[in-house]
Amino acid sequence: MRCPHCPATTRVIDSRAAAGAIRRRRKCQGCGRRFTTFERVAEQEPAIVKRDGRRERFQYEKLLKSIRLACAKRTFPEEQRTAIAEAVRTRAMQSDRAEVSSREIGEWVLERLRPLDPVAGFRFAAVFRRPEGTEALRRELAAVETAVPNPSGEARDSSQPRLPGLATGGDGHHLAD
Repeated sequence: MRCPHCPATTRVIDSRAAAGAIRRRRKCQGCGRRFTTFERVAEQEPAIVKRDGRRERFQYEKLLKSIRLACAKRTFPEEQRTAIAEAVRTRAMQSDRAEVSSREIGEWVLERLRPLDPVAGFRFAAVFRRPEGTEALRRELAAVETAVPNPSGEARDSSQPRLPGLATGGDGHHLAD
């Protein structure tokens, strides 16, 4: 390996295992500086097939960013966000396919996100599934509400999905009705 400080080559002084990598201490044979490198196995990630047919490489940071956007201003720990992204990435790699559709990736995120935070799941679905019109948004919201148990035990009016933040009257209808 070449030294990052001069054009000379380096030699390995020490090598040991580190978290998911091999840590190597190196010394430059030209300038004498020492530095550390980490070697990781380059895993082959599948290509992502977009809606319009384009193919692009799997971008972990892009996936994590979309999850973070869905969870914005929610009390949702960063560790869980990264765990979802990592689980989806692992699932894509373990599929042993050269290509995975972006639709599949989105559904895998929703599988993990909705049970943890229904609002973040709705936000993600509202962008990922691109519902056209208010009726499609209502169906997405109804899907979230049927997937999440009602903490009060009340029966829900299935004809009208309940919007978050709206109180209901004694008859079960929204006060805004």
